[in-house]
Amino acid sequence: MRKLTAINFIHQFFWAAIVITLPLYLIEKDISVEEIGLILSLIPLTMVVFRTVLAMVSDIIGTKLFFIIQGVFQLLSAGIYAVASTPLHFSIGKTFEGTSYSLFWAVDRTAIFSTAKKKGAAAARMTSIRMVAGAAGLLFGGYIAYAYSFEMVYHILIGLGLVTLILAIIRHNAGAHKEEKLSQTLELGKKHALFWEASIAMAFAVAANVLFLNFLIPVFMDLSLNADYAVIGLTMALYFIGTGIGAYASVWLGLVERKLLIYQLLTLPLIIILPFSGPFFIPLIFIIGAGTGMIWGIYEELIAEVTREDTNLSTSIALLHIPVKIFEFTALAAAGFIFVLLGSEALFILSAVLLLAYIVLSDRVLKKISG
Repeated sequence: MRKLTAINFIHQFFWAAIVITLPLYLIEKDISVEEIGLILSLIPLTMVVFRTVLAMVSDIIGTKLFFIIQGVFQLLSAGIYAVASTPLHFSIGKTFEGTSYSLFWAVDRTAIFSTAKKKGAAAARMTSIRMVAGAAGLLFGGYIAYAYSFEMVYHILIGLGLVTLILAIIRHNAGAHKEEKLSQTLELGKKHALFWEASIAMAFAVAANVLFLNFLIPVFMDLSLNADYAVIGLTMALYFIGTGIGAYASVWLGLVERKLLIYQLLTLPLIIILPFSGPFFIPLIFIIGAGTGMIWGIYEELIAEVTREDTNLSTSIALLHIPVKIFEFTALAAAGFIFVLLGSEALFILSAVLLLAYIVLSDRVLKKISG
């Protein structure tokens, strides 16, 4: 479990360093806001294409090889970003980055669940660890870009990809069912209506998150607040620290939806007033992060509950995320155009509305599961 925890930490650190630096680097390269949204949207598009197929294969051969190849694609994507200069170059790097995430998410929850007695709690705890890693990655990315260069960030990330590769090589395998054929892993006929209802609920949460965190906060702070890169990194790190605390608190509260509902709902008006908050912007980011952490705690519990009886976990979880990635792609592809046409305030409101849809639907699904 320690090697898996380390791989999770590096994955989230790597992701966060790119989340904070890449939109800012694209702005520095005079790439338009609309093009930035389209480039960022290549991650979910890539994952829709690759993740399910990779998960089906992993249910037969296990998880180890996928973590190894993930490290290779981390190396490649960071290397491309270090030398990229045009939208095409960045698009290729984003596709490679998306492939690394497809490999990671195709097997990560399966690897966690294979050793956990309480699957939802174990996944939520790993989420809190990833949030700490995300905070560290945001601080690292913002500071190194501010003090040195964007290229320096990506050169260091190449080294982290190598560490992932080494950890994956020495880690044991898990989740293999070698006696099965590839076609047997899908089990589409066994996916009940509640499975797809949970998937749609999750899609709203992820669309809100990528809109808010991956696009809106770095772009808004750079173009509207004129904040420097170090301040942007620090602000986003505080968001992640809050998210980690919220995710851990959700486990402490037993992942009981009725106990967490009020905290989730209080997050929504804070998101809407954030662009008007002035000197309270950074404290509000932290509070929003804590509420979002509880949302992610319920998110992991939702996955654990609707896949509880499934044999081929990697495939089931990947299928669960197909609508998620479609929503994520749509949100990011549209983000730049909405920003230009309607302003940043419209995106803050949209993020809150998407989260509200998730909270309502996830509460409904969990109530149906509990009877």
